[in-house]
Amino acid sequence: MLAVASLGLLLIVTATPLWLIAAILAGRSVAIGLVAALYATRARSLGPVAALHSAGLILVAAVGALGALVLPAVRNTAMEHS
Repeated sequence: MLAVASLGLLLIVTATPLWLIAAILAGRSVAIGLVAALYATRARSLGPVAALHSAGLILVAAVGALGALVLPAVRNTAMEHS
């Protein structure tokens, strides 16, 4: 969610309606709050290093999932035999 909301910032231009900008920024705020809550919960139970690893894993997974969405949908036929 954080990655998606952050990419939404790239869509903001001078003609972007204020309600859309507010929605993008609200989405980022919620996502940052969720990551912070995850970190705080894990830090209390497992310590700060494990909490940092968990938060990092969530962020990397989100970026990877978002990256997979932008991959081309064309089938790679370079390795197929005729």
